[in-house]
Amino acid sequence: VHLKHLGHPLVGDPLYSGPQWRGIPDKRVQKLFAAFPRQALHSWRLTLPDGRSFEAALPQDMRELVSSLR
Repeated sequence: VHLKHLGHPLVGDPLYSGPQWRGIPDKRVQKLFAAFPRQALHSWRLTLPDGRSFEAALPQDMRELVSSLR
């Protein structure tokens, strides 16, 4: 909801992104966003209050999406 409020809806978010991606003039990018099967949201690092920290690489489907956008 915060990203939508800022004008940056999340790719693949059916609740808050709605049809806003359709305003993108590049039809190829519209198709990529429309076809993405889930929310394009990833946390690469999680740090707990006790100081422990965990990292995770970007998932393959998101790497492919980013690569397709370049």
